[in-house]
Amino acid sequence: SQNISHRGPDKSNEFISANGSFFSHHRLSIIDPSEYSSQPFISNNRKQIICFNGEVYNYKKLALELLDQNISGDTEVIAEIFSRYNGLHHLEKFDGMYAFCSYDLYKNDYFLIRDPIGIKPLYYKYFEDQLIVCSESYPISMWCGSKIDPLSEEEIRIFRRPTPGNSFFEGVNELLPGTYLTGSYNSKPQRWKNSSFNISNENFSNKKIENLLIESIILNTVSDVPLSGFQSGGFDSTIVTNYANPSQLYSVGFKHDNEFEVVKKISKLANIPVSCLEINSYDFKEIAYEYLKIKREPISVPNEVLIYALCKHLGPKRKVFLTGEGADEIFFGYDRIFRWADKYGIIKSQEEFIYLFLHRYAYTEFEEIPYRIINYAFELMKNKKIAIDFVEDFFLNFHLPGLLMRADKSSMAAGKEARVPFCSKSLVD
Repeated sequence: SQNISHRGPDKSNEFISANGSFFSHHRLSIIDPSEYSSQPFISNNRKQIICFNGEVYNYKKLALELLDQNISGDTEVIAEIFSRYNGLHHLEKFDGMYAFCSYDLYKNDYFLIRDPIGIKPLYYKYFEDQLIVCSESYPISMWCGSKIDPLSEEEIRIFRRPTPGNSFFEGVNELLPGTYLTGSYNSKPQRWKNSSFNISNENFSNKKIENLLIESIILNTVSDVPLSGFQSGGFDSTIVTNYANPSQLYSVGFKHDNEFEVVKKISKLANIPVSCLEINSYDFKEIAYEYLKIKREPISVPNEVLIYALCKHLGPKRKVFLTGEGADEIFFGYDRIFRWADKYGIIKSQEEFIYLFLHRYAYTEFEEIPYRIINYAFELMKNKKIAIDFVEDFFLNFHLPGLLMRADKSSMAAGKEARVPFCSKSLVD
């Protein structure tokens, strides 16, 4: 478990149950930083044990509504809900970013659960007679002796991520967003209730979008430690800064490629101090090597290194920052490819369209498209007749979780938590 100690530098604990099931947790303490909320966390009736990564922002509301009591931490709320009820029935009420394992110490059964957008990662592998679960794939590969998956290596080169459900290592699976795993050995993940994106029948309302966004941003400010904001010169992070009102802003860039001038104007308008971190080419190379030693996977975009560098720059007291990630995927910000899809219109040949789209989406030249990506695209294409509908779903289900995976790994490599207020299921719906 030391291979993920960077994710939680504040506290580490372990627990072994009567049947030999082993739990280990490295904590980054944000909500209820007291010792009481340390993990692995056991419910008050000693029935349920929880290992949890992320935040459930509306935990106080859930505690009053489902448990009829005030509770100081979201970890305890999850543990109590799963110890008293079938927790799956209440997941749709959780608002936040989360990946967790809930284990019944009496029945020796479990739930692995991931949030509907895929903000927090979760990996697993069935190995011999064991189920190995972790927030990152590399420690599982070390435990099981898994080799690098050559197909994932090719997919990362072309599409910047492995096909959803896979990882960089052979046989180490990604639990997909909005799914849970439970039951017998070699069980398959299933969708939990209302975890899929729902098509709204309401008329479009700018006001409702604005209200949902403000509500999500305010919810993302729930914290018992100071909040920072990662500020680019763009619209998305500026909206977050405006409504979240963090106590400090940060920006990062190169000497001849940065947005510091605009960022300083935003800082002045918002009356929030800003710290601008300039990286030179020598720094970048050194930081990239340092980051690779922690990540143990290829760097897919240079921005990963910059995020890691900025997270280190925050210092030990600033653990949480808000960012505008996710807005482009939800609001069609990738202008060229969305306009192309809109112009394409009705899909007459699925095969022809998928190959056209994947060639347009790919980040580099290639001889042939890896078969897993093609199969994934055809599965996503089911019941779709209009190009823009497919491209929207591809960006929400393939591109966005890949982006969030990079944001999570680059921030958690430095022991920091990235919050993404645009990634709200109610907003996507």
